[in-house]
Amino acid sequence: MVDINRLTAYPQTSAEKEQQLEELLRQDPGNVHAKKTLAFTYYTNHKFQEAYNLYTQLSEQDAHDPAVHFYMGNTLYRLKEYDNAIASWERAIERDTTGIYKERAQQRIDMARSTVPV
Repeated sequence: MVDINRLTAYPQTSAEKEQQLEELLRQDPGNVHAKKTLAFTYYTNHKFQEAYNLYTQLSEQDAHDPAVHFYMGNTLYRLKEYDNAIASWERAIERDTTGIYKERAQQRIDMARSTVPV
């Protein structure tokens, strides 16, 4: 079995890291930590649709995690789904009890609203 802790040694853009995470998820499809790591790796590798697919699954599995909604918003923005990105960042703000994502999500909302034609 693939050891997810060992995968942190790979750079985010590593194709090998991506392959190892995909293998881990084939072995353990419910592994939320592996899904989050793979989704972020896909995003970093500009595989935005693949990242979005995983963030969609994660938003159902771990709906209260503001990080999932924050990064889903980033991914949707890259996919030019601006209204959905804003909605996702708003969900991140609503779920953020620690304040880690609130400011960054609000900055992205403001940026999206100022740069995207209405």
